[in-house]
Amino acid sequence: MGTTNTSSGKGANGAKNSPAIDPATQLQEIQKLLFGQQITQLEQAITALRDETRQHLQSFEKTIRNALEKQHKSFSDQLESLAAHVESLNEQHGNREAVIEDDIEAVRQSIGLFEKQVDAAHNELETSLQQESAQLRDEMTAQHQQAMDGLQGNTQSLEKNKVDRQLLADLFSKVAESIRN
Repeated sequence: MGTTNTSSGKGANGAKNSPAIDPATQLQEIQKLLFGQQITQLEQAITALRDETRQHLQSFEKTIRNALEKQHKSFSDQLESLAAHVESLNEQHGNREAVIEDDIEAVRQSIGLFEKQVDAAHNELETSLQQESAQLRDEMTAQHQQAMDGLQGNTQSLEKNKVDRQLLADLFSKVAESIRN
């Protein structure tokens, strides 16, 4: 009994002498003893799932990054193509403007040449009309002169014929007087 007392006394004294153990810590130690292997397996499974999830996320991020880079490159290529097309259209527009301006200048020159030709033709026609008018005036003057000369000749002839008639009438009058006498 003495040993028991000593043990009990030691236990009582030992409990008093040993530091007080926290119940939460005791619970954790009990759980480790009872479920230690399962908790370790569970923690390893969770760690493995975290690692696998991290790898999947990294792979997914890489896939998304690659897809975004491809889309970005595709958009950049399309934008460059569109910019080149716009530049080409601007160049064609510039070329067309130059061609149109050249055509307009050619039309202006043609109009200028046409106006010169019209002026030359007008001047030529006016000169020709003046020449024709002068020629016609000269012809009309000549015909008028001929007509006047002819009229004068006819007038003189008529006067001569009239004089002859007058003489003839006088002669007949004298013959009639002589016959009456």
